[in-house]
Amino acid sequence: MKKTVLVAALLLLSAFVLFAQSGPVIAVVNNTGQPIFYIYISTSDTDNWEEDVLGDNVLMPGGTVNIRLPRNGTWDFMAVAQNGDEYILMGISVPGTNRISIQ
Repeated sequence: MKKTVLVAALLLLSAFVLFAQSGPVIAVVNNTGQPIFYIYISTSDTDNWEEDVLGDNVLMPGGTVNIRLPRNGTWDFMAVAQNGDEYILMGISVPGTNRISIQ
C-alpha cells in the first residue's frame, strides 16, 4: 500500500514539473549599461509585482536571461538596476513577443 501511494505521489509530482516547464520562454536582454539585480514580472491585469525571478543572479550589461512564464498572456516587467533605476515594460504579449530589451 505504501509503495502504491509513493508511486502515485511521484507520478503526480512529475506531471506537475512537466506542466510547470511547459509555459512560454521569453529572453530578456540587458541594454541598460549597468547590472540588473532584480526582475519582477506580473500579469498586466494585476497591480502587484510577483517575486524577483533572478534570485541570487545578476544580469550583466549586454547579457540575456531566459525566463519561463507560467502561461501565455499579457505581462508587465520591471527591472531594477544596481543603482536603483527602475525599467518598466508594460503590456508585453506572449506569445507574440519572445525577446524584450531593457533600455
